[in-house]
Amino acid sequence: RKVHVMLFGAYNAGKSTLINALLGEERALVGDIPTTDTVHHYDWDGHVLLDTPGINAPIEHDEISTEQLKRANLILFVLRQEDQDAQNIVERIFTLLSQRRSLFIVLNYEDSDPVVIERIQASFSRTLLNYARTHAQDEAWVEQLPVILMNVRSASRGRLEDKAKLLEHSGYDVFI
Repeated sequence: RKVHVMLFGAYNAGKSTLINALLGEERALVGDIPTTDTVHHYDWDGHVLLDTPGINAPIEHDEISTEQLKRANLILFVLRQEDQDAQNIVERIFTLLSQRRSLFIVLNYEDSDPVVIERIQASFSRTLLNYARTHAQDEAWVEQLPVILMNVRSASRGRLEDKAKLLEHSGYDVFI
């Protein structure tokens, strides 16, 4: 049985770029304006990657992504560094957790300074814990939630150009 892995998150968070990194080729459209308006399926190592429209986009596609959530086996929630404390994004993460969905978070960062990257991770952990505490949610969910920091653009370049150092530096190796 194929696992359906849905990439979910805000528009321009890096979902399509991450798909290109995973596939090792440029198959998913990438752009500064939302380019995904339907669910696109990609075969990946015997499984199916589902590229979905971004949530909170200037054009309304939330219902397409929300409907696809019902059929996905695993959710990769791709989150931009600057959205890590956005209330509605955090609420969506906790909704998925409360539904006991299989969930990984890819926190897509742009900075290359290890100190800044560490601060980003600590800040996101605090945001999740604060939300859990103030909304009477189980803090154990936060502790068990896999959060992988990755520079998705560098990961894609590393895969497309076959550059091992770039893959390692981007966090792709940790994700895999």
